[in-house]
Amino acid sequence: MRKNGEARYDTCWRKSRIAARILLREEAGTLTARDVALGRKLAEDTGVTPQLIDQAIREIRWENTDWNANTGKLLDTLASKLQRLEEKDVEAFKLVISKTGHPTESELIKHLQKAVDLYRPKFDEETARGDMFAKTRALWKVLWNKEIDVRAAIIRPALARAVHN
Repeated sequence: MRKNGEARYDTCWRKSRIAARILLREEAGTLTARDVALGRKLAEDTGVTPQLIDQAIREIRWENTDWNANTGKLLDTLASKLQRLEEKDVEAFKLVISKTGHPTESELIKHLQKAVDLYRPKFDEETARGDMFAKTRALWKVLWNKEIDVRAAIIRPALARAVHN
């Protein structure tokens, strides 16, 4: 139940989410007669558009995404965004964290330790990616409102692990 002052979902959006759940049940093979009847009613509603249903399906799938199953790929994507770190990249980090609660600070540190080569100096003929130290510090300030010593938290532990192995 909605509390006073809380935003209420638009009626068309709520209906589109219901339609999306029905389509996902059909895809999963768990469709019921009730779903079919409700789906027919929603199909006649002019406010329930294919675009809204597609958006709802993507959102529902995102909500149901198992973080652990997709951790590596998502962290690789976020690490590549860190190399560029424009405003849209910072927003991507914020969105992923708000939707999944991940990566945590320690998860991102561990991943960056594995990708420590991102911090090595570039040769002249290599594409310049900018100052990864400054970008990492800036991201930490925005996401976790704290400073990070990149050398102490990421580079030294990664190098120590490499020597140990």
